[in-house]
Amino acid sequence: MTNRKTTSKEGPEETSRLQYLGLLSGPTAALSSKGYIRPPTSHQADLKKVMRAELGDQTWQFPLDRVARMLSPKKRIAPLDDKVIDHLGNYACVSDSPGFMKKLKNAVMKLGPRLKDIQWPSGPDERPFYTPLAQFLNACVSVCKEELTNDDRYTKGPFHDLEFIVYDKETQDSVDGASPVKPDLVGGKKFMAFADSDDCKVKSARLYWNPPDKNMSPILLPVEVKDNWIELVCQAATYARCLFSTSPLRQYSLVLGYNHKEGTFRFLIFHRGGLSASLPLDLRDEDSHKSLLHVFLSLLSCSHARDAGIAAWCNERQFKLPVDNSDKPDYVDANVDEILHDAVLHAMLGWLAICQEELQHRDVSVGNVLRLENPVEMPSFKFKSDIADLIGTLSLSETLPFTVTEQIARLESSLAELKVNTRCLGFIIDGDMAVDWKTYFDANHDGTRSGTFEFMSDKLRESLYLPRTYIQSTVDDLASFYYVGQWAAVFNPSHQSDMLEQLRNHVAGPLAWRSFATSRIINLSPKTPSHRQDYGLFLQCCQPILKEWHDSIDSLDRRFVEVTDELTAHFDGKIDSNTYRSLFLSFSYHGVADFAQILERHGASLASYDKLDS
Repeated sequence: MTNRKTTSKEGPEETSRLQYLGLLSGPTAALSSKGYIRPPTSHQADLKKVMRAELGDQTWQFPLDRVARMLSPKKRIAPLDDKVIDHLGNYACVSDSPGFMKKLKNAVMKLGPRLKDIQWPSGPDERPFYTPLAQFLNACVSVCKEELTNDDRYTKGPFHDLEFIVYDKETQDSVDGASPVKPDLVGGKKFMAFADSDDCKVKSARLYWNPPDKNMSPILLPVEVKDNWIELVCQAATYARCLFSTSPLRQYSLVLGYNHKEGTFRFLIFHRGGLSASLPLDLRDEDSHKSLLHVFLSLLSCSHARDAGIAAWCNERQFKLPVDNSDKPDYVDANVDEILHDAVLHAMLGWLAICQEELQHRDVSVGNVLRLENPVEMPSFKFKSDIADLIGTLSLSETLPFTVTEQIARLESSLAELKVNTRCLGFIIDGDMAVDWKTYFDANHDGTRSGTFEFMSDKLRESLYLPRTYIQSTVDDLASFYYVGQWAAVFNPSHQSDMLEQLRNHVAGPLAWRSFATSRIINLSPKTPSHRQDYGLFLQCCQPILKEWHDSIDSLDRRFVEVTDELTAHFDGKIDSNTYRSLFLSFSYHGVADFAQILERHGASLASYDKLDS
């Protein structure tokens, strides 16, 4: 399985901590035989609300010289100490060098005369500001380019030939769950070819975040204009989401913002921890031009995509990872069929152990469920002896269609049959989104959802666009485990075909696409030769397990809704926290017991994979 939260230590550049957040999720529109297909739309107002909730209070602002250093090419001064938190002071930045400062001084001297013909409007309407802002930005870029003409860093860099144009229309592609966004201005390579030279307005061209033709230049730097910084930042975050979609492992996405009411400008750096913004600059104040050019010159000095935060060790399909100086081979062949399902079961037991401590993970994903190459010794799974107290003082016997004792007995029996002992093959990590049941059901709970879009339960994904509170249950987590197993089976590299690639796009796509893919998977026939040719033997061998597992999750979900509705009516619209805790834990045991029994029933089909493959 692929871990989507990892650390890279390639070269002397900054270490990149890669964390997958809801703000930065969702693939670009998938390519079909007829071209790019747009996913179901979500209004911009709704998406901006989601972005605002994702950012929360994780916003900071910094002086322009600090921002210039953040965006500048840099190298480590000393070897990385992995026992301390890395920081900017450990790096030598190009933007601090004497040669850079000389270029900056020259650029500042050139800028003034080029701004004298720009006519800034007045009034509340934002659109009249688009053209003068594009002219201003192009003037800044132009003087920086002149200073870097003979600098190889610029001529080979990702921002070579950067130009800004007025766009103000929907982009050609979009991101999962949202309609195409509509940036006011955009920056990219030689974009003035698309615009009228006088007003910088685009003619008829429709631009892409991720062009289907690699000879086309993508949007590199979107620009937003508004009269309110809060609204502007929320809208800019939707553009950052698109940039992260084109390259999910990038360190940051840069968006430019201009408040036309105040006449102030900011660089907005969206990253895995939130937003780092520059202090506002008055573009009409000549004293601010040096600070502005300091940042632009730093950007244009980038010589490689990694200087702009793009992962140099990955093209989003293949990874280049360092290996130690060892006689062992760089890769290991393994029979991953039984190992895969055993790893998922072991991770589920870890998740269940967390539930027994009255905590719920809430971010089960393929990046957080890890498989070990070699088993390690771990304490065996233990049922808590005080489980009766944990279930709560309220009896659910009249409401639940099963007893907790029965589910524990089922699970114990299956674990014994499967010979689950102290040899651990899989575990779950990253509990930063976990909640404590002791406080989760309080009246002041704000209904915040958590998870990774591709692995969220159907109901949880649907709830993101509904105007009501949603209590994220253990059944949601159990559904996420199913989607982890489905993802791992579909993306297993043992088979490649156009049909399988399309299925992978659907599994990773919007909710409607994933539902279609799931239906296709659970209805595959292991006895149909064309299915084996289209989707490979591994997925066929997993199909019986996935079908029963999906049916189990579907049944649990329906039962959970029925029981919750009955309890809500019984308690006059409000279920107390003890009852919720009992309910969540009861369904946790049931879901894990179901999966263990499914593995027990289908052990033979898993074992047959090697024989069929040979």
